[in-house]
Amino acid sequence: MSKKDIKNNVLSQEVWVLAILIAGLLLLSLIPEITIGTFHFRKIDLLSDLHPTSLVANPVLSDSITATDSISRPKHSYNPSLVRIEDYSGDGKILGYFYDAMNKVHQRQVRIAFFGDSYIEGDIISASFRDTLQHIFGGNGVGLVPMASETSGFRKSVKHTFGGWNTHTLITATNEDIPIGISGYTCVPERENFATYQPGKIPPQKNFKKVKLFYLNNGSASVEYTINDEPVIREKLSSSNHIQELTFTHRGIETIRFHVTPVENLYLFGVSFEDNYGVYVDNFSLRRNSGIALARLSPTLLKQFNEFLDYKLIILQYGLNVASATDSTHYTWYSSKMVSIIKNLKEIFPHASFLLLSVGDRGINKAGKVVTMEAIPELRDIQRSIAKKSGIAFWDMFEAMGGKNSVANYTHAEPPLASKDYTHLTHLGGFKMGNILGQVLIQEINIHEE
Repeated sequence: MSKKDIKNNVLSQEVWVLAILIAGLLLLSLIPEITIGTFHFRKIDLLSDLHPTSLVANPVLSDSITATDSISRPKHSYNPSLVRIEDYSGDGKILGYFYDAMNKVHQRQVRIAFFGDSYIEGDIISASFRDTLQHIFGGNGVGLVPMASETSGFRKSVKHTFGGWNTHTLITATNEDIPIGISGYTCVPERENFATYQPGKIPPQKNFKKVKLFYLNNGSASVEYTINDEPVIREKLSSSNHIQELTFTHRGIETIRFHVTPVENLYLFGVSFEDNYGVYVDNFSLRRNSGIALARLSPTLLKQFNEFLDYKLIILQYGLNVASATDSTHYTWYSSKMVSIIKNLKEIFPHASFLLLSVGDRGINKAGKVVTMEAIPELRDIQRSIAKKSGIAFWDMFEAMGGKNSVANYTHAEPPLASKDYTHLTHLGGFKMGNILGQVLIQEINIHEE
């Protein structure tokens, strides 16, 4: 056989192989999209690039997105294993404000306030909850962070160092003249004050897009700030009886450092890291807070904060500091106070939806075996009744963890998902629960849209 004949024979074989492959793909394209158990077959569309809609590039989440861009939201199949959010609104629209805001999430911010106790300090749960939502709906930043915090070294979502601040909280404040910020923190500067922020490692983030400073200034204070290794810039702070916001924008903020002077009549509430669109979750954790301390927050200041932040969902996570084996009242005192607090919060944030999380599992050693504290299921039921009486949404986090004795399994897991106090979650455990809560909320959004 000549070289020419061999070449023609090889070419003929390649053509036949290609023809068979195309025919096979065309046959597969006739099979509809199906799901069997955990196996999901997506419909093959060999001619998709010829469709008119394919002539437009698929949109992606990037810094180039403008307010006029529209991004289709990915759909997720229904997962019956997820513990659903319970709606006690009476009209089935308990998360309506949040749902409506999410329709424009790629054009504007949708902000969530996540109030809680030591269970979420260090951004545990709220960090992975934020990441799960931002992965789907966009957003770049960890939200509002105090100037100083007792858990800054424990937090992985932002690197935060500071010094020279007198820190006042809802729990520790003894001077009623000190205005407490929405996070439960207010920092009064000393002479040699500073606060430095860098992107955290979890999730990995290269830089900040937009930074905002929240303060109350009744004097003639100024702020000196340094972005990356650039020269120090001084800017005068507005003097007002109203909370003020100062915005810093830059092509890429890898480090930002603040120093304020002079220090009289100046209160710093924190720094927010964000962008123009997407979901933002502010972690407002406060150790030893049962939730009742929220009553000490000034309604006037909260309304002023909301003028800037415009919350669409407020999550309340409490209970660890309430559970007791000796409470003979069956938590009636706690229920009445929390119902009153939620009622007031609904008036302060009239365009926000509310979601109450139940207490998580908490273990005690009983006859050499770690079991669920008897008060936990009862407190969970009380919290559900609080949601019913308040007409808000409720999520059974105790059940979502696995119910009775689940925290023992979390603690003994490799690597551990809960600490050896059989109460608090580790960062890994928080990652798991925050991701579950994010999936639950995404599923509820999809169900609402159908």
